[in-house]
Amino acid sequence: MERIYGKVYNKKRLAPGSLTRLEEVLLWHNCTTLGGNSGSVVFDLNSGQAVGLHFSGSFLVTNYAVRADLVKKLLANVRAGRAIRRTETASRPPRPIVQPVRPSIARPARGSGASLSIP
Repeated sequence: MERIYGKVYNKKRLAPGSLTRLEEVLLWHNCTTLGGNSGSVVFDLNSGQAVGLHFSGSFLVTNYAVRADLVKKLLANVRAGRAIRRTETASRPPRPIVQPVRPSIARPARGSGASLSIP
């Protein structure tokens, strides 16, 4: 990690990448993540919409996120006082969804700008 980022700490970092697999519950992605990135948002650069929450990964292998639509549904259930028993969600393995995943390319709006340093 120090070879990529140097010894610069306490900085927010954008980790560009793309979705590599889409399942019923999980998103697989290839964004570079560091220890402590769990809970980071995975978002579509074109729309700015959250597509998942990162929770795990293996360096140079793959990373995993929970789909944002599932997080939204679970939060709505919690807010409404509806509990979900673990056996309901763990009784069947996730079923892959056959859907192409296309990477996004960021294009800033006219008149706006940002600074990005890629090591």
